Amino acid sequence: SSGINAEYIATTLSSDNQINRLFEDYWTWRLERSPEFATLVGSKDFNSILETFTEKRFAEDFNSSIAFIGRAEDLQNKTDNVDLLQNLDFFVAEVQTFVDGYQFNGFYFPVSYLEGVQVDFQRLAEWASLDDQKDYEDIIASSCCCCSVYKGTLISAILSFIAWLISFFST
Repeated sequence: SSGINAEYIATTLSSDNQINRLFEDYWTWRLERSPEFATLVGSKDFNSILETFTEKRFAEDFNSSIAFIGRAEDLQNKTDNVDLLQNLDFFVAEVQTFVDGYQFNGFYFPVSYLEGVQVDFQRLAEWASLDDQKDYEDIIASSCCCCSVYKGTLISAILSFIAWLISFFST
């Protein structure tokens, strides 16, 4: 979930501030869910962890995305600010892309030559700013957990994909 009490936000913040809060909440959520992306854009908050690739994680992302879209659509009727309305339209379209694509199980195909764990992992040290000892410790921590985390996740994803293929082609 987006982790925010919507009723509290609605009663405490003006509509325009609620929209900005939505964008901030989504950005924070996005960085938490994709720590390598966070490192790439300069956030050090998640340098010690790696992204999780499980069916459960993607189901959670699907539900969170629906919640974010719901918040955005509610806010579209509460502001006259043309710039914010346009940003809300772009936001909904962007998040809707994941929601619409979820049914196709694209998360079963995480490996490509353009992006993914196998490409991004080796670049994490390049993306991270190594300013102090904690930065180095974070790189070591993410490196140490890589093999054990991704080996189990990859095996699970392959088995789930095979089960999905069997059910897809047997109908």
